[in-house]
Amino acid sequence: MATRQEKINKLKSLKLCITGLTATYDMGLEFSILTNEGAGQCLGEVGSWPINCISIDDNLKSLQDSILKNEDYPHSELLCHEWVKNLFTYSSTPWSEEFLVEDDELLGQFIQEFKGLKLKDACFYAFARLENWHREIKLFDTYSELEDYLIFIWKENTSDYESMDDDSLDYYFGLAEDEEWANIVPMYGKSE
Repeated sequence: MATRQEKINKLKSLKLCITGLTATYDMGLEFSILTNEGAGQCLGEVGSWPINCISIDDNLKSLQDSILKNEDYPHSELLCHEWVKNLFTYSSTPWSEEFLVEDDELLGQFIQEFKGLKLKDACFYAFARLENWHREIKLFDTYSELEDYLIFIWKENTSDYESMDDDSLDYYFGLAEDEEWANIVPMYGKSE
């Protein structure tokens, strides 16, 4: 059996692991987050899972070229692309009706993010939080950039391993073992 310090050292080897994703009735999604600095529970941060992996193809590159050439690219045309429409579709719970979020400010934010992508790999990553109380969209060329952002925004929900009592440390150590010490972030679409 590992000592407390051995458990802490092993947990610090993780970059990011999100596990235990559960839909609640009225508080959105609940999940555990483990990082190399600490671990904790997130509840009510998001109503529907905000992380997507989007395959890059010639049509997607053509859309980026069109947006770069046209400063006033129409938002309505943007939402004609199925993958964009999927990013802007929201449901507060798995059993509630989905609706399209047609927010001009958010679509403008998407366009700015999309313009900055390099589109060099097989896919890119999107973080689309569409709740009324906090709407944002971020796009990332690499999985590592996405991980860094998730750690940044959800860090406040974690406690450092050294300050945890033994039961909490054992709980998070067990979660990491269950995930086979993999850096896991659930997402829609394919993984890198």
